[in-house]
This record gives sequence, C-alpha cells and structure tokens, in this order.
Amino acid sequence: MADSTSDELNSNLLPYANPWWQPPRLRNKETQTERHPTWLELFFDLVLVAAIGQLGKSLENDLSWHSIGAFVFLAIPIWWAWTGIAFYSTRFDTNDLSDRLFYFLQMLGIAALAVTVQGAFGVYSAGFAVTYAILRLLLVIQYLLAAWFIPEARLLTLRYACGFTLSAILFLGSLWVEPPHRFVVWAIAFLVDFGFPLTAGKLHIQVPPHNAHISERYGLFILVVLGEAIFGAVAGVSARPHWTLLSGLCGMLSLLLTFSLWWVYFDHASNAPMRAVLKTKRLLLYQTWLYSHLPLMICLSAMGVVIQKLVLAHQSLPLAPMLKWVLCLSVAGSLFVIGIVQAVSCYCGARRILRIWLPYALVITAIILLAALLPFELLPWQWISLLTGLSLINLVIQIFYDRTIYNAPCILK
Repeated sequence: MADSTSDELNSNLLPYANPWWQPPRLRNKETQTERHPTWLELFFDLVLVAAIGQLGKSLENDLSWHSIGAFVFLAIPIWWAWTGIAFYSTRFDTNDLSDRLFYFLQMLGIAALAVTVQGAFGVYSAGFAVTYAILRLLLVIQYLLAAWFIPEARLLTLRYACGFTLSAILFLGSLWVEPPHRFVVWAIAFLVDFGFPLTAGKLHIQVPPHNAHISERYGLFILVVLGEAIFGAVAGVSARPHWTLLSGLCGMLSLLLTFSLWWVYFDHASNAPMRAVLKTKRLLLYQTWLYSHLPLMICLSAMGVVIQKLVLAHQSLPLAPMLKWVLCLSVAGSLFVIGIVQAVSCYCGARRILRIWLPYALVITAIILLAALLPFELLPWQWISLLTGLSLINLVIQIFYDRTIYNAPCILK
C-alpha cells in the first residue's frame, strides 16, 4: 500500500521535476486510478466553444440542404482535431512547458478553424486546409516524440504519425486543386485520418487511454455542445423585441428538452466502454462509443441553431418546412445516438442491449420522423411541445429500466 501511494505521489510530482521539458510518459499504467481533466485541458476546451459557435452561425445564416451538408462536412475536422489532441493527452501528457506550448499552438489552430469555417467552401478554403494540416503536423511531432521515448507504444504512435502526416500532405496538396475538386481531396484526407486509427486493432488494447479521464473529457465535450442549445433558447427569447407567452413557452420547453437529453446521456456516462475493451477484448464496443460522439455533436449543434430560430419564429404561423425538418432530424438523431452510447456503456450482452435500449430509441426516432413526414402543419410551440414530450417519455423509460440494468449480472461490474 505504501509503495502504491509513493508511486502515485511521484506521478503527481513528475511534471514539476523539470518544469521546462519532460519526455512523454505512458499513462495507461494509471488506468485504475482517479484522474480528472487538468485545468489546461478545460481551458483548451473553451476554444472548442468558439469553433462550434462559428459552425452553427454558418447554418443559422442559410438553412438549406446545401448548408446542412456543408455543416456536417465541416463538423468532422473540428471534432476530429479535438479528439486527436484529447487522446494524445490521455496517454502521454506531461504538463511541462513544452506540453503547454503545444496546447497553445493547437488552441491557435482550433481558433483559426473557427475563423475560417464559415468561408471554408469559399474564400477561406485555402486557409482552412492549411490550418487543419498544421494541426495534424503538430500532433505528428508529439506522436514521434512518444514513439522515440516509449518503445512499448511505438507501433501505435508511428501508425498515428504516418496516417496524420499523409492526411496533412493531402490537405496541403489540395491547395493546387481548384474547387470543387479541392473538397474531394479533403474527403479523401478525412478517410485517411479516420482509417489509420481504425486499422490499429489490438494496439488500442495494448496502449489504452485512461479509463476515467477520456470518458470525462467526452462528457465535458457534450456539455459544451449542450451549452450551445441553451444559448440558442436564451438568445431566441432575449432577441424578441416583444416576447409573448408562447415564445416564452417555446424557450422553456427548449430548455426542458436540453435538460432531458443531458439526463439520458449523463446518467450512464462512465468509463464502461474502455473497461469493456480491457475485459472482453471487444474493440468494437469502444469504437462504437467513440465514433458515436461525432453524429451526436452534429445533431446537438444543429438543434441549438434551430431552437433559436424556433423561439424567434411567429408562434401563430406554421413552422417553415426546412426548419421543421432540421428540428426533427436533430432531436431524433440525438435521442437515437444517445441510445447507442447507453447501450455500449451499459453493456451486459448483445441480447440485453437489444431488449432494453435500442428498441425504445428506434421507436421514438421513428415517431419523430413520421410526424415530420405527415402532411399536417403545427405551430412552432406545438412542435417543441411534441418533441419535448417524446424526449421526456424516453427519459421515463430509462428511469424505469435503470434498476433492471444495474441489477443485471453485467460483465463490467
């Protein structure tokens, strides 16, 4: 016990042994200890708020299928850039001066993405490509350092470094390709970016991220995105010169909808997916949990944009068709993806997943989409009432089945 305490103390003091530079250290040996995001990581996440906010403004200014496609496409590099930095940190961070300088440079990169995201398919396409390439190359440098100093992580870090280098080269090479073909090169670069980590296979298990730390980082990430939805509701009400009872009701129901989504996600936000990998060697569980956060971010971000438009809309006129579709798709998508995250986080065998979580997520998603398809018109406050009611039903179902899940002979207990 004394040795364990001494090791933990030394681990905590390590960043201060040499405040200027420490070689990357492998943190997966601490997977069973309590570890929370650092103040630096929380500060870094603030720049993500700016990027998501700017991404939402591009959709707010032009609510069309074309702008929705651009919104989804540009959400990928923002999420993936943040994910790459978060996973390096959870495995190898040192909190020394060099680590902080890398964080600052990456903050500048995310901020530059935020500045260029609205014109990424226009005047700022070259700047967007260069910025993303620089972010990848900064991460490549960190992974090469980790490969040099940590032999047991070398296969994984070199694979990441190769994939991210190739992606950066493709982004820089796209500068010599005229739009719209430039964006095809971007799509290929994204596939490379995603593909190399996916092909790492068992290396993820050999060099796992910290259980509690990475789960908490993603939980904080979802909080940031949910904050955009809250901002949309508040901004919509405050922007009205003369708000009415119905517009106030829309704002209140929007907050209730956001609260219910928070509840169903965070009631089961845990480190279970990574523990499932370590105990069952089923890498698919961990990858499903990880990549589900991309569509969840997209849906929640879009929901924040349309909530503001919904509150600002004339409450005695039917909701515009485009606004109705984006609202329904974003809420339905959020509920469905959260259902998948819950199923993975509460893994007790495939048959139990299918019996408890996914059918209800599918049914409620189908009801929302069917309501959007039916040829009847509802007023804005009626739409938000319907969607909030369905989300609350989903919440009640979760509360009812929680006891069943927690009393089950779960392999992760």
